Amino acid sequence: MPAFQTPQPKAYVPITYMERGVLVPFTTPVLVGTRARPADRVATELLVPNLSGGRGVYVLPWSGIYKLCSPTVHDRRLNQKVEALISVTPGTIRQAARDVAMEGLAGREAQVAAVKAAERDDRAFLRTKFLLTAGLLQRMQPGALDAEGITESCAELDLLAQHVVNARAPRLGLVPDTITTDLEELAAMFSAVGVHGETQPARIPRLLDMLARLHEEATAWARERRGEPADVAAMIGEVAGATVACAASTLRDVRALTEDLVGLLRQWNTNSGAVIQLTARPEWLLDGWEQICLLWRDAEMPGAREAALSEMAVLAPILPKETRHWVRVPVQEQSLFTYRRTVQANEDWRTGSAGSELIFRNERLRARCA
Repeated sequence: MPAFQTPQPKAYVPITYMERGVLVPFTTPVLVGTRARPADRVATELLVPNLSGGRGVYVLPWSGIYKLCSPTVHDRRLNQKVEALISVTPGTIRQAARDVAMEGLAGREAQVAAVKAAERDDRAFLRTKFLLTAGLLQRMQPGALDAEGITESCAELDLLAQHVVNARAPRLGLVPDTITTDLEELAAMFSAVGVHGETQPARIPRLLDMLARLHEEATAWARERRGEPADVAAMIGEVAGATVACAASTLRDVRALTEDLVGLLRQWNTNSGAVIQLTARPEWLLDGWEQICLLWRDAEMPGAREAALSEMAVLAPILPKETRHWVRVPVQEQSLFTYRRTVQANEDWRTGSAGSELIFRNERLRARCA
């Protein structure tokens, strides 16, 4: 009987973010860092990091995963959700992962955290809808809104908005009948990135702050040390810094759309696809970094940072060349388009005897995701 041949990893330098795929938060150690993207022959294909820790990925359908490992029940259920997705984006993958966590398959702590995260998202949607509606009222009829007594859940705001919209929308080139629905759809998109003038940080700005802290801490950590761990930390800090600059640029572009709500509604009615693509850019840029930030935070014991850095280096996302068309900030070519350095993987966390402990660790990290 011929011996099984492990598929050869391919050199991997993606051109677009869709080609790079979306991180799937699997808990099986071998599958940590795996990304999903649409495929022609199957619903989705998976890109698994090279088991040696070097360059390249394994491009496999889910059936091929069983040749590499025995996935956890959580991962099998999550893959079922991913395969059923109509579109593969950071948002749809995040929702699929949250649904699986709510089923308790990542442990009780992750289940509770998923419920709380869903509640936070609901509150963020209501807050964003309120801010968009209030901003539109101020633009259409300055002074019409008496801020005192008006809250995010106040029905009076909707009634006032409907009255003002019916009276003034046609003069501004807007359709009164669709504005309520339009505002809800826009609120669903902008609730993650926030709107102009918002003081309470939304989910994406919070994640951006987390990555900025990683950039500062990893860079400082590398300056104080020598050897391979310091080199890896410097690389992580460099790529994190480039990503922060790019994500901050796209976030400013997105939030700027809400400075002119009448113009935003017109654009939404004529070219909603362009608004959707622009609004999604910050999350595409930050996809995969939350896991890395959490690994860094989790490694607080003496010597733990060195071990965590090997894992972080394997997970460090590539910034595709498409980034050039998204941002207007100068970024070093090496940081922007060069993949991680080849590092010697820590056998314990990929394939060794610490597998069960790492599954529990991965479930614990799932409970800390935003």
